[in-house]
Amino acid sequence: MNLKSEKGITLIDITISIIIIAMFLAIIAVLFYSIRVTATDIDRKKKATEIAISTIEDLKTVDFDDLESKEEYYNKENSTDTSYYIQIIVTDYADMQGNSDKERGVVKEVVVKVSYKSQNQDKSVEISIIRTKEN
Repeated sequence: MNLKSEKGITLIDITISIIIIAMFLAIIAVLFYSIRVTATDIDRKKKATEIAISTIEDLKTVDFDDLESKEEYYNKENSTDTSYYIQIIVTDYADMQGNSDKERGVVKEVVVKVSYKSQNQDKSVEISIIRTKEN
């Protein structure tokens, strides 16, 4: 006569189940962390792009002769966020390589570079336009 029943769960079955569930939860946690880091990186790049576009639009209203290079931390109304650094580089077309024979003060290249840190890496967004002197 067999007194032991083979029905039920053993300690080994429970241990294996807990290990499988723990591995599944670890994979899910890593996935969520990766998604959060990527979303943060995308938000930082989006903000830098918005700053660059806004700066370019502001520079379009500046008189051609008043365009000048400068560097500054981003600081708009009521913003304490100084984690974006803006470089505005204005180059006369005649100063560009291969254009020394061209007339000065007619065409300028305006480059706006917004630098920021994301995931302990230096990153930047750069937008450029060409401005011409209107007669």
